[in-house]
Amino acid sequence: MYDNFLVYDTDLAPLLRGQDPALFHVGDHRRLIRIHEKHAALRASVGTDGVPPIGPTLMRRLADARTLMTACVDLMRGGGKAPGVDGLTLEMLDLPERWSLCRRLSQEIRAGEYAPGRDRIVKIPKPGKTGHRELAVQNVRDRIVGRDTVRIVQPVVDPEFSPFSFGGRPKRGTMEALATALALARTEGKWIWIAADVEKAFDRIPFDRFLVACHAHLPDDVVRFVETIAYKGTRRGLRQGNPSSPLFCNVFFDCFLDRPWHRDHPDLPVIRYIDDLLLVCGSIDQANDAYAALVARATGIGTPLKGSAETSIFNLGGGATIEWLGYHIALDNGIPVIRIAERAWPRLALRLAAAYLTPIPPLRAELIIRGWLGYLGPCFEFEDRPAVVSRVRSIASDLAFEEIPSDAELMAVWRAAYRRWKKVQQHAADVLPHRLYLIRQTGSKNEVAAEVPEIGHREGFTDTMSAGQNVINSGFGDTGD
Repeated sequence: MYDNFLVYDTDLAPLLRGQDPALFHVGDHRRLIRIHEKHAALRASVGTDGVPPIGPTLMRRLADARTLMTACVDLMRGGGKAPGVDGLTLEMLDLPERWSLCRRLSQEIRAGEYAPGRDRIVKIPKPGKTGHRELAVQNVRDRIVGRDTVRIVQPVVDPEFSPFSFGGRPKRGTMEALATALALARTEGKWIWIAADVEKAFDRIPFDRFLVACHAHLPDDVVRFVETIAYKGTRRGLRQGNPSSPLFCNVFFDCFLDRPWHRDHPDLPVIRYIDDLLLVCGSIDQANDAYAALVARATGIGTPLKGSAETSIFNLGGGATIEWLGYHIALDNGIPVIRIAERAWPRLALRLAAAYLTPIPPLRAELIIRGWLGYLGPCFEFEDRPAVVSRVRSIASDLAFEEIPSDAELMAVWRAAYRRWKKVQQHAADVLPHRLYLIRQTGSKNEVAAEVPEIGHREGFTDTMSAGQNVINSGFGDTGD
């Protein structure tokens, strides 16, 4: 099938001749990424037999100026806008200057001379509270390299992640995580939920173990480069403030938490959003046992959980409510009622305060508000919508942001998010049987029995939902949902 497919795919056909078509100087900068994603998708969906390996090409593709320019475009659209210690932002550079920067970075990476700069530590006052929150802001060149690394590494590693992991992955945001939890609870009648999160996850991840997890997916030269951009100078923790940080966190937890857990508990999937964990249980006894096992697993890998059993187990069927990922969830006559978690409001205020670090604060504030309403689709039918919009406007006004969209525009954003939520719910219910099959097959075959995976390509989860056929039909596709 692979050979026949390449006959009709002019982008990938040179792979059969031992050439890397991604590096041909043809077309614009987006062509390299398109070919890379095609190659990774075929590798994931068709398998390794007869498919040209992708590992030897990764570092060359990562170091190419065109990939770095694609990262620039991504950051211009939605990345961090605040300047680092050098005071530079992408908005200060015209197109030729951005190309010049990308070519310099490419030369440094190829020569092994690239080294991250110092972070700018910014203290943001906590709205309505005393004290500050510290943010690490990296130089724009380091953010470009981080986003560039995500562009090359994510298509390779993402298809192998657990089908129940979310956050820092394409098309797997908070709504997708919540929809999966609700689909699992409804299907199996499990309304005793365990919600826990890792305490200071990015600061606690053991760096040596993180590198072991990277070796499970990536060749040595790429792992050495990942070490360069992720190392913070200590035995524990990943460097923060970089677009690659969520992906690196997923690589670690997939290896040391998700897979071992599903090996030992194939009928009790852990739903993970970066470092927020959720288990859906059918009884109090099961919940207590599962919580103890989860604590043992998290502590054993060096990333202990916050809280206790009393603060982490919620019997929704018995009238309890739970806050998870910014949602407040309760049951009303067996029907889930989803509202905005109270803690989501100060987080909105904090993000708006941080908008003053960017070159155009009002524009950034508008994007933040639209994005915040965009993830509240599940709450649309249960909230007092005019009151929510009014509260958003009040918070913005308190921070001197007056030029935000009208109430009608904000309501339209929220209504669109609700329509998307309905589709996400249906999709989660449709793919749930396949996802459960994947982790149960993996557990029964004991494919993740080893604590330290064998170096190289690893078989296991492939949550592609007939990705091979999709790629053949369209010539290109997201190997996630």
